[in-house]
Amino acid sequence: HLERAQICLLLVDADEGVTRQDAHVAGYAWDAGRGVVLVINKWDLVEKDGTTMGEYVKDLRYRFKFLGNVPILFVSALTGQRVAKIMGEVEKIAAEFNRKVSTSALNKVLQGALEAHPPAIFRGKRLKFFYITQTAVRPPTFVIFVSKAEGVHFSYQRYLNNKIREAFGFIGVPFRVYYRDRER
Repeated sequence: HLERAQICLLLVDADEGVTRQDAHVAGYAWDAGRGVVLVINKWDLVEKDGTTMGEYVKDLRYRFKFLGNVPILFVSALTGQRVAKIMGEVEKIAAEFNRKVSTSALNKVLQGALEAHPPAIFRGKRLKFFYITQTAVRPPTFVIFVSKAEGVHFSYQRYLNNKIREAFGFIGVPFRVYYRDRER
């Protein structure tokens, strides 16, 4: 049950490759705000050369673009190869999922992002960003207070999300960012 999970292990059959259903389930988990670890099973059955794993990872990153930086483990349930590493990855993701970032650290990143790429003009005025704070964990949730929340274009939201992920990682974990008008 996805509703009760915090971390999801998405098991992909290495022999079969990524199916449409795998992508569908991964999307559900990510959209539900769950941490994700991609586990590629039956890796022992794949014929390998020096570039096989790298090419497989590249293909996975392409097919699961929305998952970005989730950990990928190549295992064999049959031989036990790397199976013991799964719980270690789950523990790392759980730590990211429960991580709290200080308001001052968040605001330093926000200020840097605003200086590097100022926000757009909305209805004749430049948007003013006041501050950002973390309001929850599991998944990490942030609120950015701005002069006109409706004026923050989705591309600028994506830019700020990327800056947050760049600064704080949140490896394998989705996070939420909400924009609120600051009342005067």
